[in-house]
Amino acid sequence: MNASRTTTYRVKSRHRDFSHCRTGISLHSHTMHSKEYLGRLPNYIAKFPIGSYILEREIGRLHLYQGRIFDFNKMFWTPPLSPREAYELESRQIEEQLGRKALVSLSDHDNIESGLHLRLLEKTQRSPISVEWTVPYEKRSFTSECTTCRSRDASGG
Repeated sequence: MNASRTTTYRVKSRHRDFSHCRTGISLHSHTMHSKEYLGRLPNYIAKFPIGSYILEREIGRLHLYQGRIFDFNKMFWTPPLSPREAYELESRQIEEQLGRKALVSLSDHDNIESGLHLRLLEKTQRSPISVEWTVPYEKRSFTSECTTCRSRDASGG
């Protein structure tokens, strides 16, 4: 049994020479099937005085005049791209910017819908199926990502 050698590089600059690489891999991209929770948004906005002022003022007004209470831990936004659109965007960036064959893994939060949808299309039927889990623990959270593909796909067979 011959083991092939794989080397991984992280792209930090477009000026790096990747002519010796065969494939560019996108391991982390989200689609309309992902719920991006906004629990950390107030802490991020608080770093910008004008943003913090506006957020507090508007939330205060809504609470005072309409009785609404905002819990950012229960709010989320959904990225706008379908699985096909996200796949094409990521692939195009790798192919145009790096000049390499693209392997794209869509890793939505808590579901595998994107990977399953891509498997229905002829062009993307060998796409990996991936998922991202974020697990809260005390005042922090841990994120884990799992990617899988069928063995014959991984071997190119």
